[in-house]
Amino acid sequence: MGPLESPTTVFLTGGTGLIGGPLAEVLARAGHEVLLLVRPHSLKPTEAWLREFKKTDPDARGRILPLLGDLTRPEILEKPSNRERVLADATVLFHAGAATHLAVDAATAEAVNVGGTEAVLQLARGSLALRRLVYLSAAAVAGDTEGAFGEGELARGQAFYSRYAESKYRAEEVVRGAMGDLPTTILRPSHVVGRRGDGAIA
Repeated sequence: MGPLESPTTVFLTGGTGLIGGPLAEVLARAGHEVLLLVRPHSLKPTEAWLREFKKTDPDARGRILPLLGDLTRPEILEKPSNRERVLADATVLFHAGAATHLAVDAATAEAVNVGGTEAVLQLARGSLALRRLVYLSAAAVAGDTEGAFGEGELARGQAFYSRYAESKYRAEEVVRGAMGDLPTTILRPSHVVGRRGDGAIA
């Protein structure tokens, strides 16, 4: 049985983002408990989103629990009790959090995309329940590679057009280095598009 074939607990970073928000809703509607990492300055908009979600599916809303923290913190979560809960209960760690702006500065890209990924891996290593770590990479790791770029490939001497792409490449290197110790799946979405009317990801 796969880690999401029956209701379980998922720790989700990036759950307030373009992909993570809809993912949190899908997971909650499927019966999973979602422990959602939220930065303090994002708490109010997160609460507003969850109020709207409650109107459409109050049961699913009750399965999403925001936890304050930040990927740039070594321990990620502000409260030790929340960290202990993630370590004890979360069978899936879904790392979708990232600084995604193409013009992101080098220091932020390093701290969030690379350092944050290292912090998530450290959290995963301490888990008592982990069955799967899912890392949301990006097709941008291919850089200027021409032709096909396989899912098992990474280092091909490519150059990068942005700090974002380079930092996602470096973060995926870190994740691949841990795959011998952690049950890991890497996803590489390319372009993300939303509905024509409101831009939402369906």
